[in-house]
Amino acid sequence: MTKKDTFVRGLFLSFLLVGIWLRWENIDKKVYWHDEVFTSLRTAGYTGEEVVNELFTGEILSRSDLLRYQTLSSNTDFGQTIAALKTHPEHPPLYYILVRFWQDWFGSSIATMRSLSVIFSLLVFPALYWFCYVLFQSDAVALMAVLLMTVSPFHVIYAQEARQYSLWTLTLLLTYGSFWQAVHQKHKFHWLTFGVTTILSLYTKLFTVLGLLATTVYLFWREKRFYTKVIRNYFLVLLGSAIAFLPWVILIITKFEQLREKTAWTEAVVSSSFLVKLWGLHFSSLLIDLGLSLDHPYTYLVPPLILVLIGYGLLILRKHNKRDIFLFLLCLLLIPSLSLILPDVILGGRRSTMTRYFIPSLISAQVIIAYLFTSQIHQKVWQGLVGFILILGLISSWKISQAEVWWNKTVSQQNINTATIINQVSEPLIISTNKGETNLGDIFSLAHYVEPETKFQLFQSTNETHQIKKTSSTFLYKPSVELTNIMTQQHPVQIIQYQKLPLSQVVWKSHDSQDSDNTEESGLGAP
Repeated sequence: MTKKDTFVRGLFLSFLLVGIWLRWENIDKKVYWHDEVFTSLRTAGYTGEEVVNELFTGEILSRSDLLRYQTLSSNTDFGQTIAALKTHPEHPPLYYILVRFWQDWFGSSIATMRSLSVIFSLLVFPALYWFCYVLFQSDAVALMAVLLMTVSPFHVIYAQEARQYSLWTLTLLLTYGSFWQAVHQKHKFHWLTFGVTTILSLYTKLFTVLGLLATTVYLFWREKRFYTKVIRNYFLVLLGSAIAFLPWVILIITKFEQLREKTAWTEAVVSSSFLVKLWGLHFSSLLIDLGLSLDHPYTYLVPPLILVLIGYGLLILRKHNKRDIFLFLLCLLLIPSLSLILPDVILGGRRSTMTRYFIPSLISAQVIIAYLFTSQIHQKVWQGLVGFILILGLISSWKISQAEVWWNKTVSQQNINTATIINQVSEPLIISTNKGETNLGDIFSLAHYVEPETKFQLFQSTNETHQIKKTSSTFLYKPSVELTNIMTQQHPVQIIQYQKLPLSQVVWKSHDSQDSDNTEESGLGAP
């Protein structure tokens, strides 16, 4: 073994170990946000409607009264978990069922809930290596892909989230790889493997169908006919997978209106400039993500360069006479992406703003870049570029590992800071309502960070707030304008809004002077 080989292997091993560490680092320190709250809620066997009916009654509740809905108890069985999952047909049940078993064994702490995602993300390393080796029959390309994955900001982010996206990445890699083997080796075992992995992927995320659409287009493009033995076998496997997925399809059909209601947020119209910025950032987050604002020059410079890099990688693939691989990766790159982008462009909406929905395409982009770097690494300029990108990826991933929030936590971002304010007073009372699309999840998220003596008083509507208990340390959490107005009309209070936080302090005018002094002394006046 030459010194160069020893250096390369040492470098790879070092990045691999760092990548593993980054995925575990501060796993319980990041805000447990709205979507993760609902993971805990469903796996514990509760529905949002049930929780609202039981807790949003105006009664004074303790922090533990809320958090018991975030943990398994002897009163909830596996059947209740399944029943809760059925109320959200937009989320297939595989990941949540696995989490339920995980909780049975290890508990329901934030670290435990996220640790299963970390394990899936670590399994992505060998799965990605295998997928690349199946495609290229090259250790070098496979190792380069894994090397880039170790410090990929996007994959570090979702490795530390109690959601299904690291599992989905894993199942997609297995699906794509087994599909490639089945088409090219035509062995029954590979067709069977393709079917099993397709079923697992469908039961993980509905958008698996976008990846299957890409494989279908590729197969017709490759075969150049509408019927061959390979196409027949492919559709037989898809039919078998569809039959296996039929129970959830029936649930989607029977609860279609409920599904539309729960996904209505994707139809909110946003500006075209906002969409275009995010499309580029989706792909640049594979390599670099420094947490800069959308208006930073970075947004206009780095994502376009990464897209150029991906395009150049496709050209190199074509130039090297790897037409079949070129077609396959091109289909995986474009079809899932365009399936999200075009509806937003034509009909309006924000489906394509979610980076996690682009995972079927991001896998392709990562493999394309890995092939490009491997094919050009003998040139010093490219060696420098690869090293530079790895360093930026490492810096990005380290920043992510140390941060309490990142862009993926689209709501609940201020809850740790909000809790810090609340925890400065003794026996605080938090008042909130169920008005707002994310209020329920945000309230539970906040409950994870306030002190045990904190009390909650929750209402289903602002019309019930005449029952509010008078205390010296009262806060309104995510108050609507209507709630603030009703509070000032029905009670002798002054409302002090905290800047950049979803929090207001209630100062009762009957003790106006004393309360104002206490507020100033404790530093709780509006910033």
